[in-house]
Amino acid sequence: MSNRLGFVFCVLMLPFSTVAQKSISDFSLKNVKDSQNISLSDMKDQEAIVVIFTSNYCPYAKLYEDRLIGLYSSYSGNNIGFVIINSNHPDTSPEDSEAMMIKRAKEKRYPFAYLSDKDQSVAKLFDARKTPEAFILRPHSTGFHVSLALLYHTVWRSNSGHCHDQ
Repeated sequence: MSNRLGFVFCVLMLPFSTVAQKSISDFSLKNVKDSQNISLSDMKDQEAIVVIFTSNYCPYAKLYEDRLIGLYSSYSGNNIGFVIINSNHPDTSPEDSEAMMIKRAKEKRYPFAYLSDKDQSVAKLFDARKTPEAFILRPHSTGFHVSLALLYHTVWRSNSGHCHDQ
């Protein structure tokens, strides 16, 4: 299984850097696709959960949308859950309003949940600060452990190399 997970993120986020491992407590966020709340505990039977922080306006996040959809298609049948989370507040980023999230999910035909975290509470749990930022979680008896955390780095390495969403 760990070879599969490693491969998923080699394809997804090169070049990348890892960050410290941590535990994540359960959370519940609204899925804009169907207005239902989804929590990590809903996916506790998955072998792993891929959580990706993204946004509608960030050009770097947009570059990975088709890859994410492809990875979902390849790996979701292997007991791996996928969610993407938008933690931008619509007052500071109108492109990331729930209405625009719904529109984007329909346009791109997202096969995975697209969660709204406009109070940034979940982004703070993960210490996610940029988009795209990806985490692989493993369910554990005490919560969810981060097995791998990846932060996309652009080749330009400039101050504008990431979208500073959160």
